[in-house]
Amino acid sequence: MSKKEFFIMTIITIMIVMIVETPEYAANRNPLTNVPNLKGEISGFYLGLWHGIVIIPALIVSFFSDLIGIYNVTNNGFPYDAGFVLGIIINFLIVKSLFTEITLDIEREKYYKKFF
Repeated sequence: MSKKEFFIMTIITIMIVMIVETPEYAANRNPLTNVPNLKGEISGFYLGLWHGIVIIPALIVSFFSDLIGIYNVTNNGFPYDAGFVLGIIINFLIVKSLFTEITLDIEREKYYKKFF
C-alpha cells in the first residue's frame, strides 16, 4: 500500500468514526449549562474566548495539577462554545504566523548567504 492510499484510507476511517460516534455525543448535552459555579458566575463568550486562547499552557499545567482544566463546564452553552472555538482558531493563527515569520527569516538568511 502506497503512502497516498494509506493516507486516504486513514481519512476515510476517521470520517466513518466521526459520522457514527457524533450523534451519541451530541445527544448528551452538558448538564451544567446555565448553572452558576461556586462563585455564582456563569462563563460566557469572552471567558470562552480566553480559555480557547490559553488552551496550550492550560493543557500543559493540567497534566501536573487537578485545579486547572482546559474547559469550564459551568457555561452558558453556545456563546461560550463559540468563544472557545474562536479562541482556539486565534491561538493557531498566532502560532502559525510565528512559525511562518521564523521560516521566512531562515529563507532570507540563506538567500543573503548565497549572494553576499
